[in-house]
Amino acid sequence: MRAVLPAAFLLLITAASGLDAQAVELSAVVRDGIVCADLSFRWDREREFIESLQDGLESRITFTARLFDRNQALLPILRNIQIESRTFSQSAFFDFLGKKFIVETDLGRRTTYDSAEELIRGFFTMSDITLAERTQVGDPFVTARVQFEPVRLMPPLTIISLVGASGTYTSPWIQKDVASP
Repeated sequence: MRAVLPAAFLLLITAASGLDAQAVELSAVVRDGIVCADLSFRWDREREFIESLQDGLESRITFTARLFDRNQALLPILRNIQIESRTFSQSAFFDFLGKKFIVETDLGRRTTYDSAEELIRGFFTMSDITLAERTQVGDPFVTARVQFEPVRLMPPLTIISLVGASGTYTSPWIQKDVASP
């Protein structure tokens, strides 16, 4: 437990200092008549992420995607009507007994990864986010963002976040037109 606190503090500080290298990638397409989005997050501190999980800490990522219908009304309040919004969260931790990485979603699904590379591909990506039927939207576009907590502290360890930067990264909203089928 003594090694966990310094590791958590170090990860919080390094996560806050290197936020400029983070990126969110978004694609929006129509699949079988349904508007779907794929989101992925690139975080350049993968080694620190894996080490913190192996030290017994937990990480959490939240993906949010919103579908809009582009409307060219004269009044700004009537433009760009939101059709749908979806938010998905998942947490990652290391199972010491099984020597595997575990990802649990907010929907209760649990996925096991044998290697760090598999974990990074699975944890930082959310695919096939179903937003709406294509017939419900005239000129669609999708906005998205990612919120990443490299170290998710549970009480009483949350006192660490009072000392320095919180370490939570929230990306700016990005926008992508829906690709035609």
